[in-house]
Amino acid sequence: MIWIYRRDLLGQSISRCVAEQAGQWISGATRRGTSVYNYEAIVRNAKLIRNQNLKWQAFFANVPDRSLLAVVYEDLLSDQSKQLATVNRFLDPDLNVSPQTPEKTRKQSGQTSIDWTKRFAAEVSDLHKWILEPQKF
Repeated sequence: MIWIYRRDLLGQSISRCVAEQAGQWISGATRRGTSVYNYEAIVRNAKLIRNQNLKWQAFFANVPDRSLLAVVYEDLLSDQSKQLATVNRFLDPDLNVSPQTPEKTRKQSGQTSIDWTKRFAAEVSDLHKWILEPQKF
């Protein structure tokens, strides 16, 4: 099993908020709305994502270590070839091929995500500071 998760919970929460509001879940899809900053929506999405990740972690607790590969999304973005090679070795240690880096999709985040991240960090209450902390599983 391969589990991909993001360390950046705030970034993932903001991405999900923007996608929900705009109705655009992948680059290239038509936007059907506009995105408006909403502190509570970001918190709601962070709770949802955190709870999903905790449920996955509980599920994987019963899986032998050698049967699970956790891949951090940010590591995958920063060195796709290295991470794909790790996945290949995990799936078949005897396979001796170099992974082909797939064609990249366009990144959806941009200035909106940057602005919302700064605004959330400036407004965050003590109750929600956990959202700013990197996730680690």
